[in-house]
Amino acid sequence: MKKIFVLGIVVLMLMAVGAVSALNIPVTIQNFGFESPAVLDSSGWDIFTSSQVGWTVCWTAADPSSVTYQGHLFTLPETPFLELQNHAAQSITPPQGSQYAELDSDWNGHTVPNLENDPANVEISQVISTVPGATYHITYQQNCRADDPHLPSILQFDWTGALPGTTTCSVPGWTLHQVDRTATGASTTIAFTDEGTPDSFGVLLDDIHVTQTSQPPAIPEFPSAALPVALIVGMLGTLLFIKSTKEN
Repeated sequence: MKKIFVLGIVVLMLMAVGAVSALNIPVTIQNFGFESPAVLDSSGWDIFTSSQVGWTVCWTAADPSSVTYQGHLFTLPETPFLELQNHAAQSITPPQGSQYAELDSDWNGHTVPNLENDPANVEISQVISTVPGATYHITYQQNCRADDPHLPSILQFDWTGALPGTTTCSVPGWTLHQVDRTATGASTTIAFTDEGTPDSFGVLLDDIHVTQTSQPPAIPEFPSAALPVALIVGMLGTLLFIKSTKEN
């Protein structure tokens, strides 16, 4: 009987340890640091399509369909572009790698005549593999331009099945943001959108990571208050068993 009792306590202890064990499984994010394609223009910036950057790029509803600049009529390109920059563009050192993205992009890149202050806010999104019911820790680095006339810059983060969240930048400098979300399906769309004034001065984004931190509960969660109780009872039971064995 004593052996059965001790065995039961050991099982409880193992359940307790399993219940509190944390996972740390990285989720694959394509081009998480915007290192590809390489920006080769001497200006330190250039624009790229969705297929080039590995993110789905979309113009936002805030972008007008046309603007006139220096006597030239410009229309919103059918193909949206993501602007990538390196240190030469804004004298900004990326938090990792050598490049980062600006989410108030550009309509025509270095084509002459080059449109300035073009309203080119974008949303970038990516579908990632997830486990329904599992929790995930998301981190990203946000910055803003010192010459942005409409600070703070506003970044919206979306995760399928959860309310959008926003973060802002009022003073230039990289800031690490962290959020936790629960997956509702086998795939989840993560998205970042520039919600500031569309004028070519926008959110700077880099170093995006998603990590799975828990498995979905396969059995009813072990009551949190019972964990320390189970450990204490287990230790007492073990001590009593050892004492009884010595006495016999």
